[in-house]
Amino acid sequence: MKQPFILLLACLWWLSLNAQETREGVPSIFLECPWGCDMDFLRQEMTYVNFVRDRAISDVFIQQTYLETGGGGLQSTLNFFGNKGFKGRNDTLVYVIPPNASESVHREMLKTNLERGLVPYLLHSEIADRITFSIKPMEVNENTTQKAPTLDPWNYWTLSINGNINASGQEVAKNLSVYGGFNARRITNAVKSQLYVSGDYNHSKFDFGDGEIEEYNQGGYSVGGSQIYSLTPHWSAGVFANAGQSLYNNTQLGVLCLPAVEYDIFPYSEATRRLLTIQYAIGARYNQYFDKTIYFKDSELLGVQNLGAYYSQVLTWGSFNAGVAYGNYLHDWDLNEINFSTGIELNLFKGFNLSLWGNYSVVHNQIELPGNGATKEEALLAIRQLQTGYNYYMWCGVSYTFGSIYSNVVNPRFDNRLF
Repeated sequence: MKQPFILLLACLWWLSLNAQETREGVPSIFLECPWGCDMDFLRQEMTYVNFVRDRAISDVFIQQTYLETGGGGLQSTLNFFGNKGFKGRNDTLVYVIPPNASESVHREMLKTNLERGLVPYLLHSEIADRITFSIKPMEVNENTTQKAPTLDPWNYWTLSINGNINASGQEVAKNLSVYGGFNARRITNAVKSQLYVSGDYNHSKFDFGDGEIEEYNQGGYSVGGSQIYSLTPHWSAGVFANAGQSLYNNTQLGVLCLPAVEYDIFPYSEATRRLLTIQYAIGARYNQYFDKTIYFKDSELLGVQNLGAYYSQVLTWGSFNAGVAYGNYLHDWDLNEINFSTGIELNLFKGFNLSLWGNYSVVHNQIELPGNGATKEEALLAIRQLQTGYNYYMWCGVSYTFGSIYSNVVNPRFDNRLF
C-alpha cells in the first residue's frame, strides 16, 4: 500500500524541481479573452513581459471585447487597466479583424495591438532603455495625394453561403443530417439590413435485427429579413419578418411580421462596455398547421406583442448580463410567455473564478401543439414539441488556481497525447 504513495511523492518532488521562468524588471500582465487566445504564441513572442494567471496580481490587466462589423468581420477592443505602480493609467485600442481571417491573422493582429498598447507601461519600466521605435514612412506621390475616395462596388452588402453534411452510424442506428443557408446583410451607421434563407433535413434509421425497421424524418426551412434604422444615439426602430416550416412545432407554414422600437439607456457607442436596452414589438402571425391543434385550428391569423429589457456590463472583475422578455397573443392575454435569462462571470478574489448561466421560461402560449399529441418515439427523438408549463437551463462552474503566479513558459510536449 505504501508503494503508490511513495511513487506519487516522488513524482510531485520531481515536478517541483522544474521552477517557473520569471523575468525580472518587466511588467506582469493578465489578458482576458472572451473567445480564448493563443496564449502559447503570445508567451513565445512577447518575452519582455511576465504573463500571470490572475488579474489581481498583474501590473496591467487587459480585457478584450468584440462587436461584429457590417462586413462580417470583428471589431476588437482592448481595454488596458493599470494596477499597482500603474494605477490610473488606462487606455483603449480598437482594431478590425477582416471576415474569414485565419487563426494566424487573428493572433498576429492581437499581438501587434497588445504591443502598441503596452508601450506606455513599458516606458515606465526597467526595460525602457531597451525600447526602440519603428514607424513606416508614408508613401507620397501624385497618385496618393490626389486619390479619390474608395468606391465600394458592393455598396456595403456582405453575402455568405454555408452548408454541412453530417453522417454517423453503427449496426443498429444510422443518422444523416444536411444543412444549408444563405445570408446577406448591409450594415452602416444609419441602417442595418439583413436577408437570410436556411433549411435542414434529418433522417434517422433503426434496424433492431428482427425485421423491424424504424425510420424518422425531420426538417424545415426559414426565410426572413430585417431593416433597422438608427434614429438617435439612444433610439432605434426596425421591422422584422420571417416565414418558415417546422415539423417540431407542427407548423407547415408560419409567417411573422413585427415592427419594433428599442431604447438604450446608455449611448450605443458604449455597447462594448455596457448596454441597457428596452424593446417593444407589435405585429401579426399567421400559422398553417400539419395537424389540427389542441384548439381545433388548421390555420389562424393572430396579433402578437413583445416587451423586453436587456442589461450587459463588462467590468474589470468580470461581466454580467440579464434579460427579461414578455410576449402574448392579443386576442387572449392568457396565452403568454415570460422568459428570464442571466449570465455572470466573476473573478471574486485572487485565483477564484465563478461562472453562472441560466434561463427560465414560464410557458402558456403553445397554440401550435397537435391535438393528437406526440408518440413516445417522437418525444425521445425530439421530433415533436411536448406540452409544458415551463422550461429552464442552468449551468454553474467554479475554478480556483493557486501556486506560482507566472505563466511564461511554453512546453508543447504531449499536449496532444493519444492515450
